[in-house]
Amino acid sequence: MSVLRTLTAIMLLLLASGHFTAVHAEEFARGTWGTVLRYNYGFVMAHREALMPLQEQHLQALEFSVFNTSAGQKAWQRKFLYPETGVLLSWTNTGTAKLGSAIGVIPYVDFPLFKSNDNQSWLRYGMGLGYIQYPFDPTKNQKNAAIGSHWNGAVHLGWSYRKNFSTKTVGEIGASLTHFSNGSMKMPNLGINLPAVNIGIRHYFGATPHLVTTRDSTTRRTGTIHVFGAYGRKEIYPALGPKYTALTLSSTYFFPTVKKSDFGLGGDLFYDNSLAIKYEQENNDTLRYVNVRPGIHGAYQLRIATIGLLFNLGFYPYTRYKNDGNFYHRIGLRYYHERFFACVNLKTHYARADFFEWGLGWVFAAGK
Repeated sequence: MSVLRTLTAIMLLLLASGHFTAVHAEEFARGTWGTVLRYNYGFVMAHREALMPLQEQHLQALEFSVFNTSAGQKAWQRKFLYPETGVLLSWTNTGTAKLGSAIGVIPYVDFPLFKSNDNQSWLRYGMGLGYIQYPFDPTKNQKNAAIGSHWNGAVHLGWSYRKNFSTKTVGEIGASLTHFSNGSMKMPNLGINLPAVNIGIRHYFGATPHLVTTRDSTTRRTGTIHVFGAYGRKEIYPALGPKYTALTLSSTYFFPTVKKSDFGLGGDLFYDNSLAIKYEQENNDTLRYVNVRPGIHGAYQLRIATIGLLFNLGFYPYTRYKNDGNFYHRIGLRYYHERFFACVNLKTHYARADFFEWGLGWVFAAGK
């Protein structure tokens, strides 16, 4: 999880910086849609000692994607130098019978960092659903300490270098990281990280529309307050125990900006009824009010049309349960519709997932 969090933060900052989208020599989109076939070769990352038994052989994976191009008809497409949006289907032989096959269905966005007539560099960010063939089983699969569920959330990050073979056909090489986690909904949940290098071929179909290059007048957005409530379910060790409820009430003030990015400060109030159980297990004692703890956080959000990619760093100014430490993190995805938004966030403590937040929220104007 710490590797994923670091790479996500770096990727969002790169995408937020216009300095990395340097050149666009093409005048036409290559087509309106396309397909990609990729071959991946990598390994299961042992980010904890308990995961060493999973490193038996190198993984091999096939990935097929269908995507749409953009020609700049919408302002956000021009801001990000005409990205591509698609859905990938991946099948991975993880190289160990303790995990078996991993399947992912992941919507994604490919963002160009650099484009010329013949060479291109792109970043990919995707979030979707993953399936692990053989999760932890107390009798049949005890050595799989990575994941306790078949169905998991999947995050896919990648970089690719593309070389044009013809007007419609492009070859590529790259590197990626795919992460599977169930957000502690079922133990164990150390998570699965699958780094890989890849080679692929993509082909474009359809018309070649002219790129819209109109510059937008930059208007300064006002400050806004984002408030949401969220619900989560989680397990704690030992595995196969009961489910516990986790609730979040959160508010963030995002400062006025003219950029793609939003920066803000906010506060959280968490209720987690597993904390009293963990405290009693670890201290052989009970403690009142241990399930409630406040937090303050710094927020960063990258806005892509109606989608917000969120990254928070938070601190507990007061907590009666100490073994999580005082810092927490949040990686999230938001869908905005006017003033309303829906969100899903993964809350973590360093490299340990805490729980998924499934939330609904509202945006309030904070004045000019």
